[in-house]
Amino acid sequence: GTIGTVKLPPLTNKMTELKHQVATNKYDFICVTETHFQEDLTTAEFDIPGYTSFRADRDFKLDRSLNSNAVSDCGGSVIYVNQNIEIIETIKGPESIAVCFECNIGKVIIACVYRSPSLNKHQDKQLLKFMRNIFQDTSNIAKFCFGDLNLSYVSWISGTILGSSESENSNICRQQRYLDLIHELGLSWLLTTEVTRRRLNKNTGEINESLLDQLLFTDDSLVNDFKLGCHLGKSDHVTISVELSLP
Repeated sequence: GTIGTVKLPPLTNKMTELKHQVATNKYDFICVTETHFQEDLTTAEFDIPGYTSFRADRDFKLDRSLNSNAVSDCGGSVIYVNQNIEIIETIKGPESIAVCFECNIGKVIIACVYRSPSLNKHQDKQLLKFMRNIFQDTSNIAKFCFGDLNLSYVSWISGTILGSSESENSNICRQQRYLDLIHELGLSWLLTTEVTRRRLNKNTGEINESLLDQLLFTDDSLVNDFKLGCHLGKSDHVTISVELSLP
């Protein structure tokens, strides 16, 4: 099976490009983060022919100190699944979604996660709980988690945090919790030195490069190959195509 991962804020403005890429690559699954979908958006407005969509829109405020009850814009995830694949269960988390299906090796879970760097402590805990619940479920043989984790302080080469473990920096401390969970669950990751986002620093004129997108998985033998593609539209994230051994 093949999976394409894309970050397209907002997705509704880039559907033509996405449909073209899907038609060319014929993915079995497409994971998209930062969809910017709103509650009143109908399925027909982001439909891809031949695929069934499973979405998790942002339904909370990023800043809990605000007096407004309005949901923050942006965020959200969607997984498109080839209509020939029967999904037997879906699991929703904070602007993240997972689907479960069966193949010759047994049950498989594929999750699409978006972690905003602006989450507060409570929201981070809820997302960590979602990820833990997925990977702790021993009834599923293979599990994959695609997404934009925004773990900018993680060195994926060494699997450590870039900074002191005693740091008072709240971002470092929160990212350490995600890395601790990854190690605790014995997960592997796909990318180590690759660049998945390039963003222009308007103050210096320099291009900042970072590795923010990642694939976490439970079985190394099921990941055959991957390639990074060009960004779609004005997105500053590359696309990622992964070939999996899922007969």
